[in-house]
Amino acid sequence: MRSKVTLIIEAIKIAVIALLISLIFIKIFHEGAVLPGIDENGETITHRFDYYFSIYTRMKREGSTFFPWVTVVALAACMALSVWHIIVRDSEKIAIASHICFGVTVIVFLILYFVAASYVYNY
Repeated sequence: MRSKVTLIIEAIKIAVIALLISLIFIKIFHEGAVLPGIDENGETITHRFDYYFSIYTRMKREGSTFFPWVTVVALAACMALSVWHIIVRDSEKIAIASHICFGVTVIVFLILYFVAASYVYNY
């Protein structure tokens, strides 16, 4: 029974890690800009422009692409540790390391997310 629970927990952790890795590159931030312009008749009009950003593109725009890649490597290492825990089922040290690594990498991802969300662009 314990091995089934361990397998389910590790499979959920692997799925969450894969989701977090993909969220770094999926455009999840939206910003809208309303900018003035002039039409063909010379009248003043406004245009709405929508901009979509991913965590990676926001960090790249600010010149710090190192942090997203460190997060991706940490998440991949945690995924490898979870797979290793599935293969070697009876090791308590691997189980503890897998849980701690998962918690740390989720916290690192949340820090990356909040840093990327804090950037405000003026249009």
